[in-house]
Amino acid sequence: MKDNRLEQRIQHSLNAELSGLNTTSWQRDQFFENATGGTKVKRKLTYSLVLAIVMLLIAATALAAAITNGFGLMDFWKDTRDNVEIPEDAGQYIEHDLAVEETEHFTVRFREALYDGKTCHIVYDVIPRSKELLLFDKPLDEYWYAQTRLNADIEEMLEDGRTILDRWDEGGYTSGWQVDIDVGSDTDTIGETSSRSNGILDEETGIYTGQLDISIGSLKEERTLWFNVWMVPMKDMHDEESMDYDHGEYVHMERTFHAAMSGEEVILVNTTPVLFPSIGVQVDQVRLVVLPQEIQYQIDYSLTDATLYHSIFDDHPDADHTVTLQPEFRFVKATQDGDEPVALSKGITGNFSGYSVDEEKGLYRQTGSLGRSNFSDTYTLCAYRISVPIETVTFQVDVQNPDTFTPEERVWQQKSDRSKPHNEADDTLVDPTSDDLPEAEAVAIAKEAVLRVYKLQDDALERGRVVADMYVTNVRPEYRRWFIQFQVFKEGSDSYVGRVYTCIVDQNGQVISDPDINEPSLEEKAVALERALQREKEKPDYLKKYLEYFDAQADNGGFFWYWPYDVKAAYWQDMQPWINEVPLETDTEVGMTLYYAYGIPDTDELQHDDAVSIARDLIMEKYQIPDAQMSRYYTLCEAFDISGKLYDGNVWKFVFAEFIEAETHDSPNYRVVMDAKTGQAVIIEKFQRTQFRKDRESDLRYY
Repeated sequence: MKDNRLEQRIQHSLNAELSGLNTTSWQRDQFFENATGGTKVKRKLTYSLVLAIVMLLIAATALAAAITNGFGLMDFWKDTRDNVEIPEDAGQYIEHDLAVEETEHFTVRFREALYDGKTCHIVYDVIPRSKELLLFDKPLDEYWYAQTRLNADIEEMLEDGRTILDRWDEGGYTSGWQVDIDVGSDTDTIGETSSRSNGILDEETGIYTGQLDISIGSLKEERTLWFNVWMVPMKDMHDEESMDYDHGEYVHMERTFHAAMSGEEVILVNTTPVLFPSIGVQVDQVRLVVLPQEIQYQIDYSLTDATLYHSIFDDHPDADHTVTLQPEFRFVKATQDGDEPVALSKGITGNFSGYSVDEEKGLYRQTGSLGRSNFSDTYTLCAYRISVPIETVTFQVDVQNPDTFTPEERVWQQKSDRSKPHNEADDTLVDPTSDDLPEAEAVAIAKEAVLRVYKLQDDALERGRVVADMYVTNVRPEYRRWFIQFQVFKEGSDSYVGRVYTCIVDQNGQVISDPDINEPSLEEKAVALERALQREKEKPDYLKKYLEYFDAQADNGGFFWYWPYDVKAAYWQDMQPWINEVPLETDTEVGMTLYYAYGIPDTDELQHDDAVSIARDLIMEKYQIPDAQMSRYYTLCEAFDISGKLYDGNVWKFVFAEFIEAETHDSPNYRVVMDAKTGQAVIIEKFQRTQFRKDRESDLRYY
């Protein structure tokens, strides 16, 4: 909101048809930058891993060192997870020595923590005052193997096979204590399906070390959690029900965690349905949150063919009972037909469980994590039935529009953006609290004020999106205000924003201006809007015609360079009544679009797809580019030029650009101009992106 000056607000308040080029200045800059240079919930966590069997055991000297230094998060991630990628810099985000609490028989130490906005990773130790106290975290059934690290290799461990009960019977202990932990939050519900715990016991020292992954569905920069660690003695070690709760000991810790940020966090999403027809499923949305240590994902899917689905995933163990399994979706490397899918590396959190969101409606969800190096805009998803691959589909994801985030996500994203050097502003988004004016009340106040001041009809703000953020400023850090946007969609669209009305409501429910962020009053903005609308009416007809095309091509990016060649041809014909009025030789935006003339090929000329293929071949031949590299290039611009300005005859023109990160400018562009009949090259050039409007001849490559 630092740059929310009056004239910029006016630009956002105009219809695309009326506001002309001013409404798209940000988009235009982006193109040239890229192309040319509340209930407290107490939930007992369920322990699930038999670590004594799966953990790599270390030698005696290494074990002693580990106990001295503490078996930490990095060790758990490395030793208890399969196919997991641990970033080299993961350690820098870990907090140490959070708290130490004492009980009669134990010291409980919260030793390490890492919080990333969604998951809190914790390592804690329970240290007995006497080695005669045996600690464990599982029921004492005979099938469970002890969660101990022994001074032995893995083969010896597997051969050992002793349970905690076996260790008790071997003698030397005076009492056995089961360790348990409750985790809760005043604002978030923590479910069993999103938590996992690992525990290990060192026989030499008697120290029990627990490790938790507490994952919550919402994404928040700041989150308060509380922990109760219980040590409960057993009355009879041979009776797992004989817990002596009256003599149990516990410690309580409550802490507010702040997300570790690198500045590179982003939310990616694909909302285009991804069909898996062979299993009767449609993936409705794939959402990925890119974090410093990993990528966490959420896959929402629904049934398109319930009969087919149940025929594949229903198991019939006996005549009286049917179990419906769920498919497991795994992100895999891109595969060729017939190849066995290879799973991408997991993130440090590992896999979460899949579960039903609404079984009656056939809505399901799966969550998990990927290694941070798997950050991409294209992913391949494979559906499995009990580890057997069935079908793979490749799809793309895009950076999510922050206006569609939850308020908490916008706080998180802003904190990430501002963790970069020199990325500061006058305002800071904050999470609302129970003491603040409720969002719904603030929105209602703002809506009434906007309708009244702008003299709008009662339903004028219904077709759109409301974005409400609470913020403070550097000037007044204790003064909390709601910044509310009413984004009105263009008629016929569910995403294209035609107008934006903004309003600020303070904690007293007053509609205010805010000089801290250069935000005028509603009355000032309404007057300025009326003046701007009058100026828009005075724009020439040729500009209005251009804006019609611009608006119609919004899904293609809006700007002339992105338009398909046949749209450019139709546009050039429609502009004929005013062609002599437009200053063709200047670098004005409309003038540049008419510098050349555009048409469509005749039957004896190369058609579009053939022309693109020939252009690719010409580039690869001249610059010795392999197929794999050239496959990353797309036609940024295309045109069928009939002007004769570049060649005595019609020509196809293409500019190829690589799919790359927006901030990267190292990749060159390639331009091809070729005879429309023969495919003979007129111009083939490789060029680096340059700043727009520094050189007209360079700019014309894109027209």
